[in-house]
Amino acid sequence: IDHVILSQGLLDERGLRWKPESTKTMKHEYQMFHPRTGIPRPSRSYSGNSFHDDGFSDHLPIRCVLEMVKTKP
Repeated sequence: IDHVILSQGLLDERGLRWKPESTKTMKHEYQMFHPRTGIPRPSRSYSGNSFHDDGFSDHLPIRCVLEMVKTKP
């Protein structure tokens, strides 16, 4: 499982905040390997000692939205 880790300095009243429910997996077909049997999975860069030029990683990237905190004047 991947995580989004934010510094505490981003999460104070002067900075940013994480937008609830905004964290999503970024999944595109070009990132996926479709085996003859089984379910599609991320196209890996390495399997054992073999490097695959068209691979990405063993997991998909994730994203989240950070919002500016409104401060009182």
